[in-house]
Amino acid sequence: MTAASARFDAIADNYAKSEVHETSPSLSMLRKLGEGRDDLDVCDVACGAGHSAFALLGHAKAMYGVDPSPNMLKNFVALGQARNAPVHPVEAFAEAIPLPDQSMDLVVCRLAAHHFTDIGRALAEFRRIVRKGGSVVIIDLHGDDDADCDGLNHQLEVLHDPTHIRSYTVSRWRELLEAAGLQIVELQRDLTERPGGVPLQRWCEIASSGDAAHAAMVALLVNTPAPMLESIGIGRRDGGYTVPVRTCFIHAQAS
Repeated sequence: MTAASARFDAIADNYAKSEVHETSPSLSMLRKLGEGRDDLDVCDVACGAGHSAFALLGHAKAMYGVDPSPNMLKNFVALGQARNAPVHPVEAFAEAIPLPDQSMDLVVCRLAAHHFTDIGRALAEFRRIVRKGGSVVIIDLHGDDDADCDGLNHQLEVLHDPTHIRSYTVSRWRELLEAAGLQIVELQRDLTERPGGVPLQRWCEIASSGDAAHAAMVALLVNTPAPMLESIGIGRRDGGYTVPVRTCFIHAQAS
């Protein structure tokens, strides 16, 4: 188990109950991709509690949840059984998924790719297990095209979660997916997983960032010019800060 997977294993219950992870506009977008189907083989990579897979409930005949954290998978199974979902837990990293070639109709990865140690290898695995004509959906934090704003965003993310590696810019996502042999059919950027924003304190609670990290984030934001905060979607409410959990939604297909 890596430091990242051990960290998430310890706070798995936070993600099972997280309003940010359980419901969002991006999950509604994902669900639309299943319309007209009830026979999908779905793989939710770095599934956490399985909220992405559950967005396709009624459209999938099998839901494989891949995650290196046993406690995350425990919650995935428990929540799935409560929903009568056809869940199958798979303890593995995204870079080495023990599922057969071309066995999935849809592979989804939400709010996780920024933690992967080898993003290229992970995408290659997504491409390997998805069927020809099948879909790969990436929903993830994305970086900023402006270098200064991107640097600020990265500092905040590392304080929020020290296992964070990189929020990729949309242009970088295009390069990565093309290199993996995946063709983008839809890309939306500057979305928010929680319209109106998430209070910074709550965002830190979900990730168990700790009081010191929260204080460091506040100090950083206090000393950041307002236009830069606005640029990355940081707001003010009730005397505190809010974060947008800004994401991109990418639907790609295997040709």
